Amino acid sequence: MHAELRRLGRRANHKRIARVMRERDIRGVTRRKRRSLTRADKKARPFSGSAARPGSPAGCCRSGPSVHSPSADAARARQARR
Repeated sequence: MHAELRRLGRRANHKRIARVMRERDIRGVTRRKRRSLTRADKKARPFSGSAARPGSPAGCCRSGPSVHSPSADAARARQARR
């Protein structure tokens, strides 16, 4: 705010501006630096989301090997008993 007032040609003490901002509960916006930890492979082909991966059941949206959960095993057992 102090820099903005200076740009507009108004002189003001930065301590006074800090006090007024504190009294009126005005806070400055601090922009965070965007940081990416994963680097994209420039040579990779774009993934087509509509195509199923080889080896995965139809309608499966997980990537990687299939994981068997106890509830999935119980569902298969119920299907086998019918």
